[in-house]
Amino acid sequence: MKDSFYEQGSIIYSGIGSCYLGGVIGDKRAGEAIITNTRSNAILVSGTGTGSVYVGGFTGRMYRPNLFECYATSDVHAYGSNNIVSAGGFICILTIYDDGEVSLISKCFATGNVFATGNNVITAGGLLGRIVNINNQNTGKVSIKNSYAFGNVLVDRSSSGGSSTFAGGLVGNISDTESSTLPGRHYEINYCYARGEITVKSNGTGPVYAGGIIGYMNITDDNNSGSIKNNASLSKSITAMGSGNLYIGRIYGEVTNRVPAANRASNYAVDTMFLGTANVYSNNPYQVFTPVSIINNAGDKDGQSLFTRQFTSSLSAWTDSTLLNFGSQTGVWNFSIVSRGYPTLNGLGGQ
Repeated sequence: MKDSFYEQGSIIYSGIGSCYLGGVIGDKRAGEAIITNTRSNAILVSGTGTGSVYVGGFTGRMYRPNLFECYATSDVHAYGSNNIVSAGGFICILTIYDDGEVSLISKCFATGNVFATGNNVITAGGLLGRIVNINNQNTGKVSIKNSYAFGNVLVDRSSSGGSSTFAGGLVGNISDTESSTLPGRHYEINYCYARGEITVKSNGTGPVYAGGIIGYMNITDDNNSGSIKNNASLSKSITAMGSGNLYIGRIYGEVTNRVPAANRASNYAVDTMFLGTANVYSNNPYQVFTPVSIINNAGDKDGQSLFTRQFTSSLSAWTDSTLLNFGSQTGVWNFSIVSRGYPTLNGLGGQ
């Protein structure tokens, strides 16, 4: 698919059973998908179901996607009951299955706000909700690079219980808990940024994961690996509520040891960002949060602090080869034409 678009209007579904909904594609399962220069300018993409609910600004679910120079500008809402609920500003869920698959998301962006609510596992991300592997013997790679998300991310789990909740400014959750054959699978998020506020509310006892780039990268088999490098987290705030364990960070909420220190480098965050937690569930807009201590390190969960002007007026955070080094991505980023004060992607409209 190329040179396609959906303009204006809203896409709204409510029904019994599972829901796979997107601004361009609802559910694409068989074979490789190569999509270029395609966009969705829907005002709202909203899905409600009694089964699993997957809603994305561009697509609900995709197997083995390769997307280049695509974007979505719609707000995304996902409403569920007792099954998994996931929402993504661009893609809701990316699934790998066959051996040797390579999935690439490059030069893509999403600008809409993302909201997800339900009573079971909930995942939401400004660009992508979740990545999941469903075949324990495959090999392959998933790469998200040179992309960004602007929208706020809100997850609200009002019911009790022990299910997990995930939210990320760019990606909600990457989950690969299956065994693997050599050389295994690799997941990477490189040269990306996110700037929406992230709010997670859980009334249950399950863990909450919230991060400016990704909520949780959960890779468990020794043959598999992950990488989070050269990313910028620009959110005004990241807050988490719940009576369970709260994992929160300016770059990521939590990662497993299959994402070693060498694969977590050159990540930066705006120094004015607020991180806070509360061991309650509340709809009070004036809820008081306990500030979270920052680990100021470019290779750790909070990244290294930089001044706002380094991201906006001087742009040195992006261009300096010792910092984010976005300039090394030849022909990709435009530092002279900015959107809301931040770099844009060359060759794409809608920014």
